Amino acid sequence: MNEKCMSYCKGLVKDFLINHPYLKTEHEDLLQTAYEGWLIGEQTFDETKGTKGAHCHKNVEYILGKYLRSKIKTFPPKVVEEDSPYWDLGDPYTIDELPDTSQPSIEEQYDLKDILDKVELTNREQEVLDVWLESGENTTAARKLEIDEKAVRKHMASVIRKVKELTDE
Repeated sequence: MNEKCMSYCKGLVKDFLINHPYLKTEHEDLLQTAYEGWLIGEQTFDETKGTKGAHCHKNVEYILGKYLRSKIKTFPPKVVEEDSPYWDLGDPYTIDELPDTSQPSIEEQYDLKDILDKVELTNREQEVLDVWLESGENTTAARKLEIDEKAVRKHMASVIRKVKELTDE
């Protein structure tokens, strides 16, 4: 495996850990798994079905997803203990009992607008944010902007990080 492929795998693992931060302790295992997935992708590549890089990329994503599913089975969610303040919450709500949160209230809209006006965003982040706020979906925003959905997720992650930095101050 050449240095370019290894660097690409490191980037895929970094993106994977953004979505699954609880697996940061598994970073080395994830890298090894990604390298193995890339090598398997190179071995199973069929030139009649697309590019080698795209095939290897999909194979690495599949292998990382498989790794994630195995870890979820290994580490089930922790049971809340009785001395926790949440031990008596009771049964979860049904859909009919939950309030309608599909549209933010006027107060929430103004709070969000005030915060977003204070955040320093790049032109591209602002453009992605505006389109995303219209649709509320990564796939729709990606289609309107004619970019990959992964790029939308990265820009939105950057916006969220900047908002968090501003609100933590």
